[in-house]
Amino acid sequence: MATQPSEAAGGTSASKPAASKPTAGRQRGAQEMLTAAAVAVAAFLMPSEDASAIFRVVSAVLALAALFAASVCLELYQESKAKQEAKAGKNMFEVQTMRLELPPKPPGGVFGAARGMPELLKGYPVTTATEVKLLDHGFLLTSATPDGTRRLRVRLLGGDAVGWETGGEAWEEQRRRWIEAVRAAPRVAEVARIGWRDVPSFGAAASPRAVGGGEGGCGGGEGEQRLQTGAVVRVGGVVSKPELNGKFGTVLRAANEAGRLGVRLEGGKEPISLHARNVSPLPPLDTLGVSVAALRSFSSAHAHLVSGLTVAEARHAIIEPLTCECGLSLARALHRLGAEDEAGRPLAAPATLFLIAADAEPLDAVLAAAERHAASTDSPGDAYLWLSPFCTNFHAPPAEAWPLSWWQGPFREGVKSIGKAAVLFQPWEEPRALTHGWCVWQLHTALAAEVPLSVVCSEAEAARLREALLGRMDEVVSAWDRKAEGGWR
Repeated sequence: MATQPSEAAGGTSASKPAASKPTAGRQRGAQEMLTAAAVAVAAFLMPSEDASAIFRVVSAVLALAALFAASVCLELYQESKAKQEAKAGKNMFEVQTMRLELPPKPPGGVFGAARGMPELLKGYPVTTATEVKLLDHGFLLTSATPDGTRRLRVRLLGGDAVGWETGGEAWEEQRRRWIEAVRAAPRVAEVARIGWRDVPSFGAAASPRAVGGGEGGCGGGEGEQRLQTGAVVRVGGVVSKPELNGKFGTVLRAANEAGRLGVRLEGGKEPISLHARNVSPLPPLDTLGVSVAALRSFSSAHAHLVSGLTVAEARHAIIEPLTCECGLSLARALHRLGAEDEAGRPLAAPATLFLIAADAEPLDAVLAAAERHAASTDSPGDAYLWLSPFCTNFHAPPAEAWPLSWWQGPFREGVKSIGKAAVLFQPWEEPRALTHGWCVWQLHTALAAEVPLSVVCSEAEAARLREALLGRMDEVVSAWDRKAEGGWR
């Protein structure tokens, strides 16, 4: 990456002739001398006629001293006022622009780039009020500072891979991630300062593997999974056939007396014999959920940070910084800390509802809908929600790389063990959950697991749908007919 020197744009101030300053100084000096002489004469003559000459001289000297002090104070005041006016004029009109080149992919992902943003942007100040504008070759940042408006014109370099050239589909996705990192950057430090529920200070004493955080994002149930029939495993440590190492498979035959299993590898038809020491099971879905009290406390502590953020933005800007030291999901961290609400109920416990919400949903709307749904149950205080941003470990290797057999096996079994599922269905004309691949897969899993599925929405969205059903039923039928005919894309 390379930077170019700053350049001034606009706000040019009028220059003054150099010769005018000495002339003005000489005129001011002559006037001050005449004024001082007049004051001295007045001070000398003002005392009564019977006053001695010494008293008259002392009076004149004191008058001159008072005049000198007043003159110095006046000059200091005028200089200070002139500096303030110049500074105000600079803030109002001067715009400094800097140019910067960055790689197409944010280093360390969105969260990693957000943490290192001061170094990546060469000290350019980024705040929650920084404006972001898309450009053909990158993006433009605009920040208001005490020294005036500062702009940073960022050019994202293109890659060699297909789609990674400037303007390509992959390049545009990485530009979106860069902008997300920029918006998350000013919130990262603030999250650590707030220290909600002591989660940031939990520290790295508990690694994901040590406390059941799981190897992958969705995994992490505590306890060790036994190598039973149907278990999804990863092969490793095979010396005779090293090409098998790293592959995934499913256990079809339990271990015999020699400790060898029958494992069908991904893409294979017949099982092969592998020793139990050469396979390791993938963890089950971590089914810990968070309570309504936990969501309320989280939202209240970070109210000035979460306002206006989507679920994905809140993940990168708040949840990942909050849990980066412990390397756990937020639900698992609260569980390990033994965090409780005022009534003594744990903030994290086995989930009672699997809640499906799109990353593009506003976080405030998701939390409001979750609380509304919990309030409709018989015991709202005992409701625990499995919600992806709160219950997924984002610091472990992503589970997206795991085989389909894991998603059809342990993941589905985990959803089934929760017992109930709900989908956030808003706005009713174009539900975001039905346009997001991850949500569609969660819906498919819930249906395949044959768990009861309900629809939830915020109070405001419920009122909109009620109004439409009562007054504009044709619009509702037409919108849903189009979806039924063309598919929920």
